[in-house]
Amino acid sequence: MNELKEKTIHCVERFREKLLDQLNDDYFQDFFRFIDEKLSEDLSLEDMADFNQQSVSAFSKKFKEKTKMDVQKFYKKWIYDIADCQTAGF
Repeated sequence: MNELKEKTIHCVERFREKLLDQLNDDYFQDFFRFIDEKLSEDLSLEDMADFNQQSVSAFSKKFKEKTKMDVQKFYKKWIYDIADCQTAGF
């Protein structure tokens, strides 16, 4: 079980570090805090765009330009990674 915890934590940390390196600006730092604070809610793309005070299309485009990842795929991965860490006891 400890090995699983360590692998999960390492994977999540690596994923987040890579994204934060790519997105080294306050715009995305605030966004990450927002989605972390709303983990218990089912955020829609509209919620995320509203938080960033942009239209859905503008937010999606900016996110994809910066991360090379679809924002909804990113969000699902973020939620699953957090859930994995919580399941592992963290």
